[in-house]
Amino acid sequence: MCPGKLIARNTEAKKSGFHLNALASPWEKWAKIIDEFKEAKRKGIETLKTRVNITFGES
Repeated sequence: MCPGKLIARNTEAKKSGFHLNALASPWEKWAKIIDEFKEAKRKGIETLKTRVNITFGES
């Protein structure tokens, strides 16, 4: 895995948050992510946009 670095945006906050995409999740299998990506690509650009946003956290 790549090393990460937390950069605090609000140093006064009592809780920290972070963002990871599905590739870092222990509950998601890469084969499933790849299959869903291929299926979304086959269905068209709008479905692909949604899949990329949900799975990879990109806009």
